Amino acid sequence: MKKLCVFGCLLTEEGIKIKEEMLVWLEQYYDVLCINQKPPGVLYEYPAINMCIKMAIDMNEPVLYIHTKGAANPEGQRNLQNKIRKIWKYEFTTNINKYFGNYSGVMTPFTGINKETWFNAFVLYPDAAKELKQTFHIDKNRFYYERLFSNTKIKVTGIINNKLDSINSSSNNNTNIVDYIEQYKVNNMEDIDIVIPWLNPTEQWYSQYKNYCENENPARIRDLNTMRPALKSILKNLSWVRYILLIVFDEEQIPDWEELKNDKIKFVFHRDIIPQEFLPNFNSMVTECFVNKIEGLAENFIWSNDDMIFAKPIPKEFFFKDNRPVHRSKNLYLYKNNHICLYDDICETTANFINKIFGKNILACDFHMPIPLKKSLIDFLWTKYNDIIYNSCKNSKTRQKHNLAFNRIPFTIDEIKDLCVYQNLNIKTLPIFLSDNTTKQQIQIALQNNHIVCLNDGENLINKHKEIAEYIKESLENYF
Repeated sequence: MKKLCVFGCLLTEEGIKIKEEMLVWLEQYYDVLCINQKPPGVLYEYPAINMCIKMAIDMNEPVLYIHTKGAANPEGQRNLQNKIRKIWKYEFTTNINKYFGNYSGVMTPFTGINKETWFNAFVLYPDAAKELKQTFHIDKNRFYYERLFSNTKIKVTGIINNKLDSINSSSNNNTNIVDYIEQYKVNNMEDIDIVIPWLNPTEQWYSQYKNYCENENPARIRDLNTMRPALKSILKNLSWVRYILLIVFDEEQIPDWEELKNDKIKFVFHRDIIPQEFLPNFNSMVTECFVNKIEGLAENFIWSNDDMIFAKPIPKEFFFKDNRPVHRSKNLYLYKNNHICLYDDICETTANFINKIFGKNILACDFHMPIPLKKSLIDFLWTKYNDIIYNSCKNSKTRQKHNLAFNRIPFTIDEIKDLCVYQNLNIKTLPIFLSDNTTKQQIQIALQNNHIVCLNDGENLINKHKEIAEYIKESLENYF
């Protein structure tokens, strides 16, 4: 017995071709009701989805909603739209039983943490149709129709929450990564978040820390007065950032700062994203692995640190262009462990992970600067390599050789598979590796001459960390 389908058709010249192409396979599996709309299609997907809601309620059956993907898009996107339609064909024919069965809510190939139905093809069950009917309306923003369920209690099941994995079943790892990312290139990705893991070494925190850690590098846990000016610099010079997400140990880490009253700043506690078996956690490598678990995290986000100061205004295009991460140049290199410090061993473990995917022991250098990342690629890595990533976090209260420098993995894959854009907007960056010889004047000159300055603590700051902390405070206190 055939399933029910409502087919939204935009009758452009290209749309008519797409309609004929899709009906060939749709009509083999579905009783199809075509809802035609002449260009320019100002009602977007409203007429067809409205009919889908009515049919699901009246027939008390699940209904597939699908549309002529690519009918309104320019030629430059046709290859991608064609790829999406091929995935739809596979999912809604060969994999039809994954969408029709003893389910409820909404079943869709591609979803997100906010219950989006990316590219807008989904199976609507009667319970969801009844609830959606209460809020469904005509909207001039076409992206509204991909976010129909975001502010509802309707359950949405799709590939991002690992309920459906068929897209990964038919080709090799390299191709899967490209396919997975390309699905997101046409989405509305205006939102960009910035994520910062931060340690505020309070006495209560330290009392727990010393129970697990004996010989940890002091540079990993001391405060050089960088976090507050880093926040101020983002609020002033990256005003386009949606949220500043601070990952902290617990509530006791939150200081009483005026800046924290800003609605853009949100706190994420370790317990919110890191599994219980890894808590308490004192290892930033472990924290990195679970960044995609942050509730509501934007698809496009920047991974930064508390020592990174945005000294001058920077456009969002420095980080993302055409919904793709921006790299200033291609920085892939064959990794060789120099065994200078523990991080070298961690990078070797990371390069070995890359080798498992691509057969090359390579990494991309991030120059200890903020890096743009795609949540969807991190979701994919967890879906495909869950056990490897999870095991890298075990027995790791502090940094260990078997840890992954996790964020360097998607950063490297972006360059290997050309998923990023290369451009230089004449934005000057400077990492300063602080030492006992660093002067207040050096810090001030760096801030005056650069857009991003990283004030990196490390092994060469041995005796004068208190003086350096004071230099930083004095240099930045009234800078923003």
